[in-house]
Amino acid sequence: MFGRDELRRTEFHCDWVLPQERIEAGGGTLLFKEDHRLIAFGGNIREKDRERTEAVVLKLIELNQPQLRAAFEVNRLMLGQSISAFLSNQLHTAAPSAVIVADTHQRPRYACARAQELLSSGVRIGTDGRGRLADALGQPIPGIANAAMRARRKHQNARVEHISLAAGEGFGALNGFTMNVEVGKLAHTPISRALLGHENCVVVAFARELTLKERASTLQRQFNLTPAEAVVSSMLAEGESANEIVKRGGTTVFTVRNQTR
Repeated sequence: MFGRDELRRTEFHCDWVLPQERIEAGGGTLLFKEDHRLIAFGGNIREKDRERTEAVVLKLIELNQPQLRAAFEVNRLMLGQSISAFLSNQLHTAAPSAVIVADTHQRPRYACARAQELLSSGVRIGTDGRGRLADALGQPIPGIANAAMRARRKHQNARVEHISLAAGEGFGALNGFTMNVEVGKLAHTPISRALLGHENCVVVAFARELTLKERASTLQRQFNLTPAEAVVSSMLAEGESANEIVKRGGTTVFTVRNQTR
């Protein structure tokens, strides 16, 4: 991370390196890097052991680098799938298209590929100068701030709060939700604790629009409707009139009214 001369000019060198018998030697390898953080693997060696052991340690790290990176990516993929499954089961909706998990200080700890694109662009959501989630103007997002406060207070019950993020000209608003969640409920992969922390966290998700078929299927399961009743109910919930449903569905007004009694 730092050259030896640069390291010796830091407070870290005085407060940490020197008291531990000058652990200035050693090295490591980068496992993962994104805009907001990086994760590396390595080790420190005492200066007096440098000549005897450093070359061996660096060689071992080099030999294990491909396997370590592959294991990290597999675990990260499993974490993303676990988070999506949790949200789908919790909210009875399709898996979100973009998911961010932040700590209680609103700093991102995990972002799927689509969420990382959103954060990097900063058009609708990004981070401020302190690495906290913020809107396009760099201001705190109330819904996320509220969830972070509940997470810090260790509220046991997750509370869902809808958010809508405005954007600049030519970009539509980004609609989603945020909630406070215990890390243990969100994911159980080996790497989840390392990435997400050990207590509560904040989930920010932006779900894709469900198709009519998907909305109808959800209503059918929840309310024991027939397929036709579920389709009509879904269309009514979207604000369509009976006449508009007739035109789209090739049915009659009488049938529509009979199915919604």
